Amino acid sequence: MDNSVGKPQAGTLETLGKRAVAYLVLIAVALVALKVIGGVVIGLATTLVTVAVILALIAGAVWAVRRL
Repeated sequence: MDNSVGKPQAGTLETLGKRAVAYLVLIAVALVALKVIGGVVIGLATTLVTVAVILALIAGAVWAVRRL
């Protein structure tokens, strides 16, 4: 007796379609993850630059007050 009746074979169009959808989902998840990671990195860099500028302004103000 053959028990494979009604089961999709490995090379059928249905299986290929499911694989294609799975790959598309994986690609979408990877792109969203990269976008989130990129946003975090850019946000941290912006924060560090802002803190450095504020510290430079404070140091400049202290220097200016001492010169008066």
